[in-house]
Amino acid sequence: ASLRLQLLTVKPVTVQGVSLAGKTALVTGSNTGVGLETSRQLLELGLSKLIIAVRSEEEVDGEGEVIRWSESIDVSIGVWELDQSDYDSIVAFAERTKSLSWLDIVVLNIGIVNATRVFNPKTDQEEMT
Repeated sequence: ASLRLQLLTVKPVTVQGVSLAGKTALVTGSNTGVGLETSRQLLELGLSKLIIAVRSEEEVDGEGEVIRWSESIDVSIGVWELDQSDYDSIVAFAERTKSLSWLDIVVLNIGIVNATRVFNPKTDQEEMT
């Protein structure tokens, strides 16, 4: 029996006919990448309140983008600090969420890579170890 490798591709369908008016969402890891894009898409769907959770308020690359996206709509945006590699930060964040009267959407996004780049002379390629 031979195995065939098939490449599967999917083109995402644009979400239509959905309104997030009156809804509150919290997105972790939202200063770059997937979290930032998720925040943008939630705002496009009319979200009323967005909390972006970031490792450090000083490192908020995407905060400016999120605020720019929200300038033409009626939305409340909060930037909360959450360093998921620091237990005290996690506990403080969890306590802060108790101040919310309601939370409709939670996107727990995190990506941390603790790797070292090395050069493999056998393959002439860079690797992560």
